[in-house]
Amino acid sequence: MGVVFTLVLWFICVLIGGLGLTLSYARPMPPAPPPEPFVAERLQVELAEEPQPLPDTVQPLSTDEMTPPEPVAVAQPNAAIPFALPVEGQPMRIVEAHQANHASSPATNTTAVAAPRAQTLIYGQDEGKRPAPLYPPVARLQRQEGTVVVRFTVSENGRVVAAQALSPSRWPLLNEAALRVVRERWRFPSGPPRLYDVAMCFNLTK
Repeated sequence: MGVVFTLVLWFICVLIGGLGLTLSYARPMPPAPPPEPFVAERLQVELAEEPQPLPDTVQPLSTDEMTPPEPVAVAQPNAAIPFALPVEGQPMRIVEAHQANHASSPATNTTAVAAPRAQTLIYGQDEGKRPAPLYPPVARLQRQEGTVVVRFTVSENGRVVAAQALSPSRWPLLNEAALRVVRERWRFPSGPPRLYDVAMCFNLTK
């Protein structure tokens, strides 16, 4: 029995040694060498007391560049020129009117055309030309009531060209109905452009 045990033990050792040779494993790497120490050097800088010469690329100014600009010829106010035009940023010299370089330009009419003032229109007059708005069915079912103040512009041919709810009600359906009838169905006599304000009341019969 001792011989068999010894042979088994040797066989196990040989097997472990063979596995150790065939299997791969991480081998420790040698440590990296330490970096070389940094050696600082001291430099001595001396400031030059004498001024350095200018580079050769700098060129002196030419005679034309040093010459001031020629003065602008300006005429004094007279019967032909009611006032002299100011010349800013340039030298000027006083000459006769026919020798002046600049002539006065006619004044431009900048008067703005005043916008027409809004007129209050009483709703219900001339029913044939200004029909009443249609009461929206949904607004009737929901018992919506209110007043809408519409401001609109009438062109020269008597048609409404623009309309807006100047003071709308809290119900969008009523506002849309008032604007729609003014834009699409209201007509006026021909004349100058006009601006109107009209109040439309939507009331349900009790």
